[in-house]
Amino acid sequence: MQLFKKLRKMQKLSLEKISKDICSIPMLSRWENNNGHMDFYTTIKLFERINISAEEYISLAKIDPKDEIALQIEQSLKKRDENALKNTALKLLENFHNKNDLIDLDYASIACALYFRLTHKNIFPIADQNKLNQQLSKITIWSKEYLSLFSNIIPIVSPRIIFQVSSQVIENIDFCRNAGDETLHFACITLLEAVIGLFRLNSYSYARTLLLQLNQISLPDRETQVIIGRQFLNGLIDYHQSQDSSKVTRIIDFLFEIGLKQTGEHYSTIFKELQRQN
Repeated sequence: MQLFKKLRKMQKLSLEKISKDICSIPMLSRWENNNGHMDFYTTIKLFERINISAEEYISLAKIDPKDEIALQIEQSLKKRDENALKNTALKLLENFHNKNDLIDLDYASIACALYFRLTHKNIFPIADQNKLNQQLSKITIWSKEYLSLFSNIIPIVSPRIIFQVSSQVIENIDFCRNAGDETLHFACITLLEAVIGLFRLNSYSYARTLLLQLNQISLPDRETQVIIGRQFLNGLIDYHQSQDSSKVTRIIDFLFEIGLKQTGEHYSTIFKELQRQN
């Protein structure tokens, strides 16, 4: 977004100051040099940081068509419009096949994932899953943008892809750590969801190996949610191996006791799903 770069420099504002608490510095640098994508709402926050209102941004930038697609997908989800999500996904996949623009593939995968959330029908072709895996496997700068993409597609890709991409995130976890507490937290939550996704796909070998890697990540004490989540997943592994559910139930009970009802319900639902599998 060369327009943003021009306006930022006119106001003599640094990348560090503009990106603080919004996105990483590398992510902002790539985007303003037209080498990356920024979702609509993050873009609005960035323009507000340089004193440009949403209305002024829309007028100045004429809205990137990709941002319109993001809004269209979001509106379809809010309306629970299954047909609209499916049509958007298929159109984006067609665009990708014709133009080979990876942005179309990224948006198509998200639309497919949201369609799956509503219908439990996976319309994301295996060939395109592999194309997306090739893209994500090359990433070394795991910004929140890419972590969000991976988090969304976990339910609709194969266990092999979940494991490979997760391993790539772990290999580059130092970038997430250096990018700030928020990015590290987001990366770890995404990895927890990846392990859960592998459990749901009954892929315990991948889940166990990934969890061993996740256990090796050093976390600050303030990352309570991630630390408890990691213990919960280790408890699920114990349950799968020995049918001893005591560790899992203790963690769920603890979450309810300290008032984390939503997390407790989420973990309880996951545990019941796995019990039905066994």
